[in-house]
This record gives sequence, C-alpha cells and structure tokens, in this order.
Amino acid sequence: MDQSMPWRIRLPMMAVAAGAFVVFFSNQIRPHVGNRDQSWHEAYLFPTERPVGVDFRYGLYNPASTLLQGGDPYEYGLWYPPFSVVFSMPFQLFGVEKAYAAQIVLLFVLNIAAVWFCVSIARVVFTSEGSPGEDAAEGITFPFFLCFAFMVISSYGFLFSVERGNFDIYTMVASLAGLILLIRRPNSIWLPVICFSVAAHLKVYPAILYGLIMWRHGRKSIGPLLLVNGAFFLCLGFSPVIHFLNVIHGVTGSPAIWVGNHSAASFSSAVNTYLAARGLSPLPGLVFFVMPLIVWLVPVLRLFKQGHSDRGAVWFFVLCVPLMNLIPSTSHDYKLVLLTSPLAVLLLSRIRESGFTGRRILALQLIAGTALAVFLSLSYTAFPPVLGNKYPFILALQLLLAWAVFSSPPVTHGGVVHRETAPPTPERTGSSSDEAIQVYLVPVDP
Repeated sequence: MDQSMPWRIRLPMMAVAAGAFVVFFSNQIRPHVGNRDQSWHEAYLFPTERPVGVDFRYGLYNPASTLLQGGDPYEYGLWYPPFSVVFSMPFQLFGVEKAYAAQIVLLFVLNIAAVWFCVSIARVVFTSEGSPGEDAAEGITFPFFLCFAFMVISSYGFLFSVERGNFDIYTMVASLAGLILLIRRPNSIWLPVICFSVAAHLKVYPAILYGLIMWRHGRKSIGPLLLVNGAFFLCLGFSPVIHFLNVIHGVTGSPAIWVGNHSAASFSSAVNTYLAARGLSPLPGLVFFVMPLIVWLVPVLRLFKQGHSDRGAVWFFVLCVPLMNLIPSTSHDYKLVLLTSPLAVLLLSRIRESGFTGRRILALQLIAGTALAVFLSLSYTAFPPVLGNKYPFILALQLLLAWAVFSSPPVTHGGVVHRETAPPTPERTGSSSDEAIQVYLVPVDP
C-alpha cells in the first residue's frame, strides 16, 4: 500500500477539525471577552428577541393551540403551510415553556442526525470497492462525522435557530430521509413522496426536490405527488389554503431587509443602497436571482444528460440546497443550518475520492469547501460590514458544487465509471521483458 495514501486523507481531515475549532472559538469564546473594559460579556452574534423562541411560539405552538380552541390560525399571524399546524400538534401535550425546551432538544438532535445522514449517504455513494485507499477512507468517516457535527452545533446558524426556535432543520431531515429512500429503495415511490412532501409542507422551498422523484420515476410519480400534496394542502380545509396563499404573496412582496437575511432580494437591496450612497447606478435586482439559478441549472443539465444514478441524485440534491437559501425573499441566517448537507457531502466525498485517486484538484476543492464551511458558520459580526451578508459565500458554495460535479467521474445509467478510482489490472504484452508494455484494464461498474 502506498505509504502516502493515509496522509492524503488525514491532512484534509485535520483541516476540517481545525475549522471546527475556529468556529467554536469565534462563536463561543471570542465574543464574550471585552477588549476595552477587560470584562466578560454576553456574546452578541445576532439580535435576540423576547420571549425566547419567538418563531416556535408564534409559528408552531400558538397556531396549533388556536386551532384546538376553534380559531383560525391564519387570523393570528400564521405564515407557514396548513400542514405545519397538524404537524406541531404533539407540542400541545406540554405548556409552552416545556414545549420550547423539547424543541431545543429536537433541534440539537436533528442537526446532528442531518450530519450523520449526509455522512452515510456519501459513504455509500462515493465509494470504490477494492481501491487501495478504501480502508483508509472508511476509517476516516466517523472522525469526520464527529468533527463536522461539532462545527455545526457550534455554528452561528445553529445558535440563531435555537434562540428563535426555528424548525428549518425539520425540512432538511425529512428531505434527507427521502433521498436515502430513493437510494436504498429505488422502486419505492410513495415513501420518498411522503418525505419530500412533509418537508415542502413545513416550509415551501423543499418543493424543488420533487424534481428528484420525477427524474427517478417519471410519470409514475405524478399520481402520488398529486394525492399526497392535495391531502397535506387540504388537511385543514379550503379556507386556510386561501389564507396561506395570501400570506405567501405578502411575504414575497415585503422581504425583511437586513444583514442577517441572505436572500437575493435582501442582498440586492443592500448592494444598491451601498452604490446609491456613492452616487453609482443601481444594479437590476433580477441579476441577483438569475446568477444562482444559472449556477444551479448548468450542472443540473449535465446530470440529466448523463442519466439517473445514485451519485447523480445526491449531486442534484446538494445543488438544490443553496438555491433554497437564496431564492426565497426572506432567508434569515438561521436557515444556514440547511447548508450542512451540501458542505458535509462535498467535503467527505472529496476526502474519500482523494484517498482513492490522489488528484490535486480534489485538494483545491477541499481547501475551498473547508474555508466556506468556516465562513458560513461565523456571525456577520465577525466580518466587515461589506462582507456581513452570507449571499456571496452561498453563491461561492454553488460554484464550488458545480465545479465538483464537472470534475467528478462521468455518471452513467449503471453507475459511475471509475476512470481513476478502480484498481488497475496489469497485463503484459510485447516480445520480451525489456519491451514489455504495461496495459491497464479499467473495469466499469455494471
């Protein structure tokens, strides 16, 4: 075995671990220390609200309580789909304080579970049985999970989501469950449809992942999609659906503009405000929507051209996640927890393939991915004002994911053509040993 092989895996792993410690120090230690008065301060990473858990209280707990009392949740400010009210009913078993405490535990567990799901998916899909680096790649999987999970629960986005009690991570775990079912049970339609629909009817943006089901099952998926989504939409009747559509229209037209909203709408407003203050012409707001759409569409079309495969499905999934952050008009930074999935899959897939092939391009992608993971885990307070909004970093993540798709081995209907990862089988030809020519037969997965 090549003695340098373990280091091609250990060094990137050390970089990820170092990134996790940087995130912990930047979010959990540095903000507490006051340099001017040499005292210990309450950390400021984001604006807090009282009571704590305001999104949980007014987005999940109170709407369910209102419905149980015979009222209309949308008349009391609900801004989520009707299904979210039904989904949150179990919290009514507790008072609001205990329910919020339970929500904190769920957020902690589900964020770690999301990392584990991503690690499990990458371990299965980005593999090369029999490769000299396979054992080393397997050995690094669990340490990677521990380091990346530590980075996630130390991150600014996670802490923000706990303070607000927001439940974006629910949608990610449901979506990852749907992806796992598509891979593990490729002939099943209903279960993935249910998982993706649960995600889409808690928050709207995961509906883009219906494309995965359509890609895998084609027209056979239309019936289940219509039935499940119809049932979820009408779970409270027709009137709440109309109220919800009106709420969506209002929210879309009036996004919250501030540094902690990394949507295209918010960032375009910030950029144009900056330009106007310096007497410069504003940029069309549409530009900031079109850029992420193009960066998403180009690699997706490449995947569609190659045909469906498990690896292609995983790439499609992770390409969609940054789009979920940038396109909705309001994406507060607690939604950064969604980026756990593309970052974990990207980093672990690069580490594993680096162990198989040693390609230098993978090292560049690992460095860029680790840096982005750190930047996206830090509060806007750690950056100069001009770099506080996360939109540019998420767009950079999109570009990095597109680069990874185009630099990966080609995907075929039967699997992945391992042009560099499969162990070469030598055969000798020639008239003598001095003139022998080494020929490598590269097998293709069936």
